[in-house]
Amino acid sequence: MTFEDLAQKKASWLDGTGRQPALVVSSRVRLARNLSAFPFPQRAGEHHHREIIRSVVRACRGDLASRMSFFETSQLSDLQQQFLVERHLISPALTKGQVGRGVLVDPNERLSVMVNEEDHFRFQVILSGFQAPEAWQSILRLERELSTQMTYAFSNRWGFLTACPTNTGTGLRAS
Repeated sequence: MTFEDLAQKKASWLDGTGRQPALVVSSRVRLARNLSAFPFPQRAGEHHHREIIRSVVRACRGDLASRMSFFETSQLSDLQQQFLVERHLISPALTKGQVGRGVLVDPNERLSVMVNEEDHFRFQVILSGFQAPEAWQSILRLERELSTQMTYAFSNRWGFLTACPTNTGTGLRAS
């Protein structure tokens, strides 16, 4: 999928097909993860960021690669970056980064993974209406699929280690 393909579609999480669409526009679940073999993004050098990108691209070969496309933010125009922010696929913080940052996106814009933002990975699922349990199941499948290729930073005492202490533990946010 090219960026132009993505821009031609309507974000599926805005289609009003989920449960209770008159009350709930969308359900979002996010997971933060870091790789154990690399410094967290704020401490990592450009070479670390590039290696993490290579790791993600390698891990996404096969079935996952057929479902998602990767866009490196430094190779996108300001307008393209703003489009991704407005579609809630990336954060404004990711647009301010240097090289070695990007996003994996599925064609329906339900699943995305920001790479090298505040954490190495910000998995996100956005679904139309009230579908929090379904969003959780989708994000869990994606996170587990990538975890077969990579080792996350984890502490038996603290749980998943994140750049922000408020995310440490499960790394989960739901809204």
